[in-house]
Amino acid sequence: MPDDNDQATDNDQATDNDQDQSQQDDQSQQDDPQRANAGLLADLARERKTRQSAEKRLRTIEAELGRFQQANQSEQEQALAKASADADKAARADERTKANRRIISAEVRAAAGGRLHDPADAVRYIDLEDFDVDDDGELDAKAVGAAIEQLLKDKPYLAANGGKASGSADQGTRRKDTEPAVEPGIGRLRRAYETTTKK
Repeated sequence: MPDDNDQATDNDQATDNDQDQSQQDDQSQQDDPQRANAGLLADLARERKTRQSAEKRLRTIEAELGRFQQANQSEQEQALAKASADADKAARADERTKANRRIISAEVRAAAGGRLHDPADAVRYIDLEDFDVDDDGELDAKAVGAAIEQLLKDKPYLAANGGKASGSADQGTRRKDTEPAVEPGIGRLRRAYETTTKK
């Protein structure tokens, strides 16, 4: 059995050798920086290759593990995994549908702005299911414009200028200037008698 002193002496000599080697490396790097940079770049390239090969092996092992786990799953577990995937897919489709409805509603209201008194009326009266949103989230502006035009033809009172109606805010009936004002009591009866006898 070697003596502890012998081991300590061996360790001291190894440490001295390592220090001498690192001092020589430091000296050579200071003497030739290009050679030092080239060495560092070579070390970096080796490490990169090693990491890439390790990542490739890891992906391969993970894929094999997934296949193995799937093969060892019971029918019930496979059905549960499929149901979970289907539920996720349905939830994403439902979210997309809701988002598309919001996009369509906002586009229709924006297109109706200035053309309808209340742009929200366009959303109430136009069937929004007639419109589709493409993958970029865009809506056919011509189709929306045509639908608003049709709504204005069908319901002109929704127009921003009030359709064909005009007048003051009270919108009461107007007398023609040629009609005399009707007096209360006897004057009213006289006027009624005159208009019925003229016919």
